[in-house]
Amino acid sequence: MKLRDLLKIESVVDKRAVPSDMLELDIEYFSESRQESIDIMDMHLVHFIRVYAKMHEDQYSELINAAAHAKPDIVQIDGIKYRRVNDAE
Repeated sequence: MKLRDLLKIESVVDKRAVPSDMLELDIEYFSESRQESIDIMDMHLVHFIRVYAKMHEDQYSELINAAAHAKPDIVQIDGIKYRRVNDAE
């Protein structure tokens, strides 16, 4: 079932209108398998969850890789802060 349809069902179950910002959402996801952009509201729930999880995992991996290669300016050891001195100096 598509996200758009699930929102309609939720509005009936909850007896509340779908928030207007959800109806006006204009977010597209580029499908690598289809080689085209897809409106996320036209995605099935399971597909959306998989895409979301993959995007989150990719962003987390990028942060971990960046942190692994970065040297902090200040390091704290046993409550004492040490400032990194520029190696060129």
